[in-house]
Amino acid sequence: VLNKEPEKMDMRWKINSPLIRLEDFTGFLSEPSDKENKKTGQRSAARKVDKMFYDADVYVLLETPEMEYKTFRATAVNANVVMRKTELILQKAFFKHAGGTMEITGSMKNGRDYNPVSLHTKMNNMDVARLFAAFNNFGQDAITAKNLKGKLSADIDYRTSITNKAKMVAAASEGKVNFILENGELINFMPLQEVGEKVFKKQDFSHVSFADLKNTLDIRGTAFIVNPMDIRSTALNFSVEGVYDFKKGTDMSISLPLKNLTRSQANTDLSDDAKQKKGVSLRLRARTGDDGKLKLSWDPFRRAVKNKEEIKDSTSKKK
Repeated sequence: VLNKEPEKMDMRWKINSPLIRLEDFTGFLSEPSDKENKKTGQRSAARKVDKMFYDADVYVLLETPEMEYKTFRATAVNANVVMRKTELILQKAFFKHAGGTMEITGSMKNGRDYNPVSLHTKMNNMDVARLFAAFNNFGQDAITAKNLKGKLSADIDYRTSITNKAKMVAAASEGKVNFILENGELINFMPLQEVGEKVFKKQDFSHVSFADLKNTLDIRGTAFIVNPMDIRSTALNFSVEGVYDFKKGTDMSISLPLKNLTRSQANTDLSDDAKQKKGVSLRLRARTGDDGKLKLSWDPFRRAVKNKEEIKDSTSKKK
């Protein structure tokens, strides 16, 4: 369909395919070239047609029963995409994955070396272990698909850049994650087991169920900033806040009610009706040491919390 601009048209495509592999679309991750053949002063009809298609805005309605990217697999995919000379706009994409659904809107601008990306994602009732496995544990090994169970719902705003080889530039990442994890379980999670070995020697922390978790995470480069979060589990009740950095490791403040030290939390009622007042608490600091292992220490001066606030403040000043 020709629009009001000379030599420019809009094209509308409807694409149905039994399988789409996203690796086939990495050609969009490069800056468009405006080079023209200047060997002749005359533009042939063929060159005019090429330019018309090159400059066109392409509106794509995509439907496929299956979509793959590396270890990720989605089904029942529907997407509305606008492809422009310098930008790709995802007006809406909906698909099923990990027993739940995901809806994404966003855009990617073409750059010379890096392509800025902006995304808004809604996840609903997804199996958290399958989600972590599909995304290769999101590039970290602190907590993996083998350690987690539960149903995850989340609302995510995320901005980053990716290279022309589809590699994410982690240092350019920022965003916010509002999430709820229901029917959660931690299985053989070493940091929690280390807490048990050092503080609660008579309790088994190898398989822990916990009440619904709700929190907001702030993303700053390679760091996830964990805002204050209460965790009630069959092993112990505690509060955490701090930082998990993919490169630097963990620096987390743990507030532990003294009553955890006096009695076992086994068979704890995790319903909302069973919530109790916190009372007097001990403060611990869980921090990754130079050897890469998690170290526990007393933290009466809340150094982990202060470190979190410093990271938040420093990234805010850079904006």
